[in-house]
Amino acid sequence: MGRYNLPLLSTDHDEFKESISLIKEWKPTKIYYSPLLRAIETKNIILNKVDISKAIECEDLIERDFGSLEGKEKNETNRKKIELCSLAESKTQFRERISKFLTMIETEIDESILVVGHSSFFREMMDVISTSSSVSINCCEAKVVELNV
Repeated sequence: MGRYNLPLLSTDHDEFKESISLIKEWKPTKIYYSPLLRAIETKNIILNKVDISKAIECEDLIERDFGSLEGKEKNETNRKKIELCSLAESKTQFRERISKFLTMIETEIDESILVVGHSSFFREMMDVISTSSSVSINCCEAKVVELNV
């Protein structure tokens, strides 16, 4: 999908059940979310089910800019092409943006923070924080990550 500002593919709240249960158990106090519509819709679904005191839109969480590969199928071939696309956000730029976000939340280390973003952001973030880079995240899925920054 990339940065196309499209709504969620499905607003079937049953898809969120497992994630909502995990989020309720985890009890975050703050939610950061991407300004793209599908992340805003996800945030709204969560806030209708979970009591979280602060919701903050964060530009750093926006999906990676895929340049001319925007909207193309997510597969290994296209992921490799992104690195060669001069119009795409470079991996270095992307990682710098992720590091900027991590530095920002570093001061909130005693809080439980929920982040609503996009798969490429989370995949790259796992690599930046030296967690298993093979971690994947699906639509409507929640994962708990301990940051030791």
